[in-house]
Amino acid sequence: MKKNIIFLPLVLFIVLSSACTIPFNLLSSDPTPDIQAIQAAAEQTVVAKLTQDAANNPTAIPATNTPEPSQTVALIATIPPTAVGPTATPLSACDSAEFVTDITIPDGTNFSAGDTFVKTWRIRNVGSCPWNSTYSLVFDTGDSLNGLANIAFPVAVVNPGGYVDLSVQLKAPASGGHYTGYWGIKNNAGAWVPVIGGSNGRSFYVDITVGSAATPVSADFAVTKVTFSVTRVGTCADGKYVVVANVKANKAGTVNYHWVRSDSASTPNQSVTFGAAGTKQITTEWTTSWSGLWLKLYIDSPNDEQFGTANLNCP
Repeated sequence: MKKNIIFLPLVLFIVLSSACTIPFNLLSSDPTPDIQAIQAAAEQTVVAKLTQDAANNPTAIPATNTPEPSQTVALIATIPPTAVGPTATPLSACDSAEFVTDITIPDGTNFSAGDTFVKTWRIRNVGSCPWNSTYSLVFDTGDSLNGLANIAFPVAVVNPGGYVDLSVQLKAPASGGHYTGYWGIKNNAGAWVPVIGGSNGRSFYVDITVGSAATPVSADFAVTKVTFSVTRVGTCADGKYVVVANVKANKAGTVNYHWVRSDSASTPNQSVTFGAAGTKQITTEWTTSWSGLWLKLYIDSPNDEQFGTANLNCP
């Protein structure tokens, strides 16, 4: 009974606030109300109201963020193969050559279309290895002029300091114009023999024109060729190198130049004047006991170009 007395105020409050939902017969003027009936009705009203509130305001149940199984992608780095360019034929270490002169067919010689001729160069062995018949004259680049690509040496041996005349039979092209072919020497290992002052440091050339309308070698004043000769004066311990450059120009004009040394020193600018097309010599000296050095000639004008290298070695 005590439980009913405690619960009664709450029931009365709910009944009063929800009077419109209580059955009519419970609100009659009966002087003696049935407490248990009122309590049961109130409980029914509470349940009904709670049910209605739940329907009007549903409680959102938070979604469970269950992660989906992840896909594992194996990334395999593909390393491209290292590109290997064409391997250049190495230069021989103990071999070295020097162009001496054109025995036949000076530069700019004119031919008629289809003419055949023999070009001969005189080449000196300025290295430390002797040359023999396993060495050969080899076409390098430019215009081959129908020449053989590989010609064996005509002599059995060329010792250091000696020279050899190398020849190739050529043919003037059918079309008029200016043609230049570059040739060099390879040893029995297939290595290029360095050529002091040569094109790309390894070749000498034949230069011709074909036909009466042939293009001149150069319309402007220019240095067209430089060759070197090196002489050692005195002993290796106490002496000097004397380097002579043979500078060829195509017409009258003044050439400005300077020398650059392997120790990074350089000479002051100098000049040489040509009264007409031809070759002039310029000389420089280097007093030193060292070997394995070099000197380079730079033509400041008119070419603005380096012309070859003179290697300095004392045997």
